[in-house]
Amino acid sequence: MDVTKRDLEEMFATLADGELIARYKSGEMTELAAEAIRAELQNRRIDFSALAPTALDAAESVGGMGDLILVATFTMPVEAHILRTCLEARDVPAVVADEHLVQAYSLASSAIGGVRVLVPKSHVDKAREIIDAYNRGEYALDENADLEKL
Repeated sequence: MDVTKRDLEEMFATLADGELIARYKSGEMTELAAEAIRAELQNRRIDFSALAPTALDAAESVGGMGDLILVATFTMPVEAHILRTCLEARDVPAVVADEHLVQAYSLASSAIGGVRVLVPKSHVDKAREIIDAYNRGEYALDENADLEKL
């Protein structure tokens, strides 16, 4: 099943102004999604001409953590939460964003940029080292591990 512009417009209509603006500014969406979000911004009479989408590392301020930087995206929320717990286990605060949006509109996941993992700007370098280790499999459990002893 293909995601249509109308599907995206309906989804974006459910977002608060701040989240809608943050999504547009992220630059992490397809052109079809960008068109739909611009249409919703216009419906709300929000001037998006000054909201040029930024680069991949667009910063956001959420939950008192200061500027947050995108360090990873996933199609499935559980994958994002696994990475988040790996980061937090190494003292890197992390936030998972858009998990509910992706769960509600799973077919639109790639169009809206997937589930995002964000960390404070001051922890980006350490987070990227951890992500590299995670991708190399350094956090994988041995399939013969006794889970009761962990």
